[in-house]
Amino acid sequence: MNTRNPHESGTRRFSPQELLWAGVLLAYSVLFGYLLVSGRIRDLVHPRFVPFTVMGALCLLLLSGAQIGSAVRRRQPRPPRSVLALFLLPFVAVPLFVASSSSILAGDANVSIASAFSSAAGVSGVASAAPIPATGPIVLNRENYYSVYTAIYDSPAAYTGRRVTVTGFVYKSPLVKGPSRFLTARELMWCCAVDVATIGFLSEYSGGTTPAADTWVTVSGTLATTTMTLPEANGPSTVPLLLVDTLRVMKSHDFTFVYPTF
Repeated sequence: MNTRNPHESGTRRFSPQELLWAGVLLAYSVLFGYLLVSGRIRDLVHPRFVPFTVMGALCLLLLSGAQIGSAVRRRQPRPPRSVLALFLLPFVAVPLFVASSSSILAGDANVSIASAFSSAAGVSGVASAAPIPATGPIVLNRENYYSVYTAIYDSPAAYTGRRVTVTGFVYKSPLVKGPSRFLTARELMWCCAVDVATIGFLSEYSGGTTPAADTWVTVSGTLATTTMTLPEANGPSTVPLLLVDTLRVMKSHDFTFVYPTF
């Protein structure tokens, strides 16, 4: 009596569906590999998540190899995998997400600028002790930016009269009154690109023409305070004001995002 499954044969059966599945897994591993090698992964996720991305790319590469073997192995044909469409959606959605996230960050200046002046107080205690020297100039860099920023916004009066140097891009808003005022801004990333927020120091430059919006600059000046009425506040709020006496336009910058210190 022949008990052989009629769907089986003595030769290897090629499965286009299984091979397509392998191609999807391989495409994801190549995409993650490109982001890692090019360094663009840091535009999408916090650096502490980069090792997990490396492990994920390797796992996807191994799975794609196993799936290629499955595609040519003798087996009973499987029904179509409609779930494949779910894995293909991100390749269509990512360009749309990048465009929409850029418009969200730049679209409502009032909301963004208000967050810039209030976010430090809103997350007080998250940053570690700020490495601010008791005397001398305060220089913000990649390592200390967020902790120094938080300390100054938590107690602006404590640092009045100190000299501060910071790099950022020029950010303007109707909330910032006067042609000589702007925000020396940075983009804060908590986890990934979707939660990026604009933060920075209100700056006042009377030594010449204020650079155009989005121009990268390094500014130095004396720290003072001023009051602003923010949309979500019940009354005027005291915020730091950097009285800039030195402004240098930057052709490039050493780091794009700043990250919270845990």
